[in-house]
Amino acid sequence: MSSRQRTLLTTATCLLMAVAISALALGGYSAWVAVLGGAWLGLAPPTLLFGILSAVAPARIIRWRENAMSRNTGYRKVVGDWFSKWMAIVGPSPWESSIARNRVRALGIYQIFFGWWAVRCSSCFCSIDRCDVCGA
Repeated sequence: MSSRQRTLLTTATCLLMAVAISALALGGYSAWVAVLGGAWLGLAPPTLLFGILSAVAPARIIRWRENAMSRNTGYRKVVGDWFSKWMAIVGPSPWESSIARNRVRALGIYQIFFGWWAVRCSSCFCSIDRCDVCGA
């Protein structure tokens, strides 16, 4: 992912959060409900996006991740190395490993389900009554 793409995604996410927070605040909800609900709704689309990309094109995600990790130092490198080992994304060309691709694909499927659930259950933040979807 290029710097321009990262900036665009971050900007779109922040704008979506700001719109959601404003809409909830103008809808008469308390400040903490508006902030939590807005953050929840703002982070759900990128979660769905990266989940779909990970499930459909795991080798591309592994290449993006390796490129981004090459510039890390300090604690980010330690955490990234641990995650790479856990996901079996190690070696000279990890995107060719079927184990790594399957693990990234599985992580993408989990992200899709979590993102879908986040969007579907967003009424939990906005409703005083019981949520019809998740029962919370």
